[in-house]
Amino acid sequence: MKTSQQDKPVYYFSRMLPAYRVPVLDKLNQRLGGRLVVCHGQRPEGNPTLMGDVAASFRRVPLRNIWIRGETVHAQPFGGVFEQYGIPKAIIAEESPRSITLPFLLRSARRHGAARILWGIFYSVHRPYSSRHPLQQYRLRMARRVEACLCYSRRSRDVLATHVDPDRLFVAQNTLNTTELFELRDKLLKEGRSQVRKRLGLPDQPTFVFVGQLVARKGTDDLISFIKAITERQPATLVIIGDGPERVSMEESVTAQGLDDHVRFLGSISDADKLAPHIFASDVMVIPGYV
Repeated sequence: MKTSQQDKPVYYFSRMLPAYRVPVLDKLNQRLGGRLVVCHGQRPEGNPTLMGDVAASFRRVPLRNIWIRGETVHAQPFGGVFEQYGIPKAIIAEESPRSITLPFLLRSARRHGAARILWGIFYSVHRPYSSRHPLQQYRLRMARRVEACLCYSRRSRDVLATHVDPDRLFVAQNTLNTTELFELRDKLLKEGRSQVRKRLGLPDQPTFVFVGQLVARKGTDDLISFIKAITERQPATLVIIGDGPERVSMEESVTAQGLDDHVRFLGSISDADKLAPHIFASDVMVIPGYV
């Protein structure tokens, strides 16, 4: 018996499944009537990305990630997935020039008559944009092959619009559960900022907060230099939320520069209820590197 087009699953393929994306995929699964299948691998060793190891309504299919030269090149064999979990109505794939299996995934989806959607940035944030760069040309070719592109930002859409039919471009900003965040904000507003600061044990002085992976591309060296420069002028506190391979060297640098009383390392906090008070109580969020 053939599966009707309406009953066919929709697949989402991603290298990893960050915890912050699970609520959005849950909503997508509800819209699809429970037909979303999320295929993802595990993070490479030493990568502190918070994985979505929480309860989810959608079906999760573990895939094997093959990392080459650290995280420079990535392969994710997907053979047999469609045969085991159903021929797709559509696939949504993470857009990445690092993936050497992405072209084969798109070709397989086309062979099965499935619509193909890419979701990503579509340009490098690490260098000035140039459509002549070989990797950018490759990304544009991939974008032209598919039926639709979901862009993280309006800038991504504008970059693509000069090369791809604008009617196939949509903006789906990198996902946060804004409903949950607004509810947390309202709850904290009722408690009051001074009370939240007291609960967290923050001194009465300017407070800065950083949230992210402790990796070089996040500007971790600049983070310590920043708080050093501030404390030379006035008392201040820097709260660092996150983990990663740079943490040990950062802690050593803080101690060596006599900043132990000004810097707090809290590690990774994935629970929004526990994370929100730290952001709410701070005066400034510091983002020195790649977002």
